Amino acid sequence: MIVVFLGPPGAGKGTQAKKLSDYFEWRHLSTGDLLRNEVKNKTELGLLANEFMRKGDLVPDSIIINMISNILENQNSGIVLDGFPRTIDQAKSLRLSLEEISKKIDKVLFLDVEESNITSRLSQRGRKDDDPEVILNRLRTYGELTQPLISFYQKEGLIEKIDGNGTEENVFNNLLKVVA
Repeated sequence: MIVVFLGPPGAGKGTQAKKLSDYFEWRHLSTGDLLRNEVKNKTELGLLANEFMRKGDLVPDSIIINMISNILENQNSGIVLDGFPRTIDQAKSLRLSLEEISKKIDKVLFLDVEESNITSRLSQRGRKDDDPEVILNRLRTYGELTQPLISFYQKEGLIEKIDGNGTEENVFNNLLKVVA
């Protein structure tokens, strides 16, 4: 099973993706972790990605999709994708890549969280990218680039909307009902 997590910054995607993958003993694939691992292991794609990362540039979609495809091709248990895709173009590229290896996304879990909760959660984390101005910019970017994925996956019948406003445990229990 291949599951994708969607939701605004601060929705709890990383936390819930990790919990879900631990629960079902699936592989949790975080794009950031994947990139760091490929670079550390000095793979061909990792060396290529590192050229962009050293300059502070975004790693091109094609490199990330190749990394993900390499893992998905050899993975027989479930996969939880966390942080990818983030745009319609990435989603289309991922779909094509999966078709080439006769796989598909089974569910897209959309963590729906009220904006007031997002702002509150993010401001309590204490990370550098959780400054109020940065939070607004991240939410704006999410609205422009990532939110359209909800409609994209809705048209494909893959979206499962989860109320992400509750406690970590309540949200996880709601996820289990949808995935099980």
